[in-house]
Amino acid sequence: MNVDGLGEVVERRPWQVAATAAIVFAFGLFAGTLTMCTPTRRHLDMPGPLLRVDKYGAPDWRSVGPAIAMVLLVSAGLAFVIVSSARSRFRVDTLHDGVRLRRLGETRLVRYAVLESVGVEARQLALRLRSNLVFRVNTGMRDLTDVRELRDEILRRMDVARCEEPPLPAPEHDDEPLLAPGGRSIDRWLSDLRAMAGDANYRDAAMSPERLWHVVENKHASPAVRAGAAIVLVAGEGAARAHDRLHAIAAVCEDNHLRVALDRIARKAEDHDLRRALEPLSG
Repeated sequence: MNVDGLGEVVERRPWQVAATAAIVFAFGLFAGTLTMCTPTRRHLDMPGPLLRVDKYGAPDWRSVGPAIAMVLLVSAGLAFVIVSSARSRFRVDTLHDGVRLRRLGETRLVRYAVLESVGVEARQLALRLRSNLVFRVNTGMRDLTDVRELRDEILRRMDVARCEEPPLPAPEHDDEPLLAPGGRSIDRWLSDLRAMAGDANYRDAAMSPERLWHVVENKHASPAVRAGAAIVLVAGEGAARAHDRLHAIAAVCEDNHLRVALDRIARKAEDHDLRRALEPLSG
């Protein structure tokens, strides 16, 4: 199930996927070894061991290679099927600020602000984002009534969240002169923003990460100021940590120039690509 672009990845657990696959693979090897080396007709009504023996009870070494290959392939296939099945189902929880989707190895958060609508299609949740992308999420629920109740709860919380406008913390300095180009060249603007990310005085005051995220998400701020806040965030926190959240914000941007700029900032594009994206905003 491809969910790239659905919400923000708040936790990755690749070790969980690897551990599950390793356990299933080891179980397959164990079961395959028993099947290969011991008679099974009496217990499982199967035709006998994979590893043949001659009339004297000695192993037929011509069957060793194919038998081992079969056990390895079946074990690997079993691990792939079980891990894929586990990653195709999400546990869905409704939180105050969004929908939490948890599956094997990953947790995502889809904020109500980016959701346009929620529907039910064949026991799956159909999440439509404001960017018109639609993701169908398998909840693993067998009862269609339970899926509909979950949809209704998400819609109810979406309505509540849209009625609540989160207040912005009062900054100690104005965002405009700090983050906007202010007549500076794009190169100078980028340089100043990146230097700001390493200045402890700014981080401890108005330009803390929490304040910067509020600025990036503030639809009433100018596109240049929002892009400037994103540049400071990526320079301070790193592109890997900010990528998913910036990508989700960019997906619902009405300003095409800002959407492109946020996407390139999130991907930490080369400076010449970033400059081209910032040119329409710098004026």
